[in-house]
Amino acid sequence: MLREFDLFSDGKSPILIIAPHCDDELLACGGLIQEALDRNYPVKIIFLTNGDGFRWAAVRNFKRPSFGARQFRKLGEARQKEAINASEQLGLGSDNLYFLGYPDRGLQYLWGKNWLRRDSFYSRYTKSNASPYLLSFQKNQLYAGESLVSDLETIILEEKPGYIFISSSFDNHSDHWSAYNFLKYTLVKLFLENKIIEYPRLYQYLIHWNLWPMKTGGKERILNPPLHLKSIVNDWEKYQLCDKQRNYKYKALKQYKTQMKVMRRYLNSFINDNELFIRESWPQIGINGDMDDDNELVFKSSTGDVIFYEPFAESIKTRRNSGADIKQFGISLSRDVLNINLAIQGKNFRRHLFVIKVFILSNGEDTLLKKGVEIAFPARSPEKFSINNNNWVEEDKINIRQEENNLMLEIEGHDIRERSYIFISAESYKKNRLIDRASWKVIEVEK
Repeated sequence: MLREFDLFSDGKSPILIIAPHCDDELLACGGLIQEALDRNYPVKIIFLTNGDGFRWAAVRNFKRPSFGARQFRKLGEARQKEAINASEQLGLGSDNLYFLGYPDRGLQYLWGKNWLRRDSFYSRYTKSNASPYLLSFQKNQLYAGESLVSDLETIILEEKPGYIFISSSFDNHSDHWSAYNFLKYTLVKLFLENKIIEYPRLYQYLIHWNLWPMKTGGKERILNPPLHLKSIVNDWEKYQLCDKQRNYKYKALKQYKTQMKVMRRYLNSFINDNELFIRESWPQIGINGDMDDDNELVFKSSTGDVIFYEPFAESIKTRRNSGADIKQFGISLSRDVLNINLAIQGKNFRRHLFVIKVFILSNGEDTLLKKGVEIAFPARSPEKFSINNNNWVEEDKINIRQEENNLMLEIEGHDIRERSYIFISAESYKKNRLIDRASWKVIEVEK
């Protein structure tokens, strides 16, 4: 049973919706936006990209056999105009919209190797390493992760949202799960720097998940979670639309003409009697501040291991390569050891390569400290691991072993302190081809 959405039982705190592409805000929150405006809640929307890298949309709309940067930028400008028109259909003026202009299909690289401005990302679509659009929050802003964090910081401090809606960490589209990561990082940074004293209430929304939510027949207009996610996520909430809201949502959707030409059936499948959200939580690991006999801090989880469940057998790739299917990972702290446990679904996992990515964000003396490591290892011989992007641990402090269908990693001397945050994810590969990805998780370390 899905819980009823209860946002409007609270005070009229500002609402911020973050959309990776122009149309995501409408598909996920079109009815909710109307309700919020009717109740005089302030609503703002941030578009991270202009969706300018959608080649099939460019082909269908411009009817050209080949494309250059000019056509892709033209597509981005068209989608900006469509977003303005769609928002006006819902009653939201263009002065409530932020267009950041970051690279479509590029946010995962900004989250990774193109984090720093000196390593800015070059878009093969816009042929640029900075936003080329006149309608941009920061004109000529470099395509870099730290640029995106800076923009989000500025807007969040300006708008002071009480509620933020963000694309899901489980979303199949890399721009969507990357957007979630960037928001969580930004909020943690603001909190550690004492620029905010509490977190806004967060809601995830899902857009891309295999063929969901396209109908398989019948006239039912109830939007339910995908089965693979419903079984592992308990915090689903639904917002019920009235007929008027559903009709105006559809009218607004028709403003996205460039997209309707390409995937009308898929977009129409979001016009339902309800909208779905996942209410976000902040998992915590506690630290026991007592000293042991060796004058070292003793670390203990307040509830034992923090365990995250991942969908399994959710795609053709994971069904064909069950030994690479990550179904669960757990984290615990004891003394100066960070323990990470990956549970694999299938029996043939020894054929695959696994990668664990982890970094810690904490307060330094004058600035934030970001320390992390990326560890890759073959399941057949986990002791033969390699490390990359390491500014945190010494190689001889890493131990990996395998027991049955579990891969267990220990990082000694982690130097994790209270008021730190652990960011962690895992991936599996077969012959250098990504098979499965465990969504990024953020764990708060509390005393």
